[in-house]
Amino acid sequence: MSLVIASIHDGRITVVSDTMITYNEDETRTRSELLRKPFLKALIVSPTLVVGLAGNLSEFTNALYRLIYDSAEDLDRMLAELRHRSSQYPESFIVGSLVPKPTLWRIRDGRTVRTDKPGRCVIGDQESYALYMEREDRCKSSGSVEVDEAQALRMIIQYFANIDNGETRRSASEKASIQEFLGDGVGDFDRVVGGFLTEVATTPSGFVYEPHTQWIMPDRMRYRMEVNEPPDRVRLVARVKNPMSHFRCTLAGIISNRRAVGFFLPEARVGIFYPDGEPWAPKQITTLHQSGEMVQAVWPEKKQVLFGWREAYWQGNFFPASIDDFGS
Repeated sequence: MSLVIASIHDGRITVVSDTMITYNEDETRTRSELLRKPFLKALIVSPTLVVGLAGNLSEFTNALYRLIYDSAEDLDRMLAELRHRSSQYPESFIVGSLVPKPTLWRIRDGRTVRTDKPGRCVIGDQESYALYMEREDRCKSSGSVEVDEAQALRMIIQYFANIDNGETRRSASEKASIQEFLGDGVGDFDRVVGGFLTEVATTPSGFVYEPHTQWIMPDRMRYRMEVNEPPDRVRLVARVKNPMSHFRCTLAGIISNRRAVGFFLPEARVGIFYPDGEPWAPKQITTLHQSGEMVQAVWPEKKQVLFGWREAYWQGNFFPASIDDFGS
């Protein structure tokens, strides 16, 4: 499954997605490839055209990417091709166009719904999206301040990314704690939404990927908070032996190769590069230490440039393996 959200707002379109692929009946593979093999679900086709993908994407992905690229010059043909695929496979799509004005098409079950009105369009895991919106409503107060729509969309993907921190398997007790924390009836949300944040933004030159650095913090299932004397001193104590705190970096292509995007996991020293013009031929790059090394690695072969936030600025021994003490 997936979670892909597109929004028309402020005269522009923003698209966000996760990168997780679910392999049916193979939870070990699903979770082991969560961060090492992220899947590009928000595809910039041209400066004015973007396509979001959701569904059973573990099969036929190369053919799907090629179909989208081959029909890039004919929007009606693309909509027809994707509509046909959605009637044949458990897949759904969002197509966004900036010309003649921002417009979205949601395609699923062989049907297309078009809108050019401000608002959101969601495909994929509707249950997880509804869960987040319910929690957001419960957390609002009279003093709550509305955030920019693009930031609100980022927060949805980041919320699930922070919960699903990439461990190969979850214990039964952890799953029970997650279900208790998030609400009844949501037993396997963390199996279908996760990975890296991918964002497509509108700029004066058209669609571009936005770079991001996600710092995945230990969640409430892995730490408990203790307030000690003096009152301004807090201690976070690990509930499990190896809580995970790590970075996930999304690198974006520059304008001349705007369709390129890269995902980098510093702790694993591995990155995945989706070249501009060849999303069906992602390249895995290993033995990386920093995102700058990934930038240098993709240039000689493809002559394409990536950029992103420097994760080194944020890194530090803020959350050691077991206990962290900090004060004012």
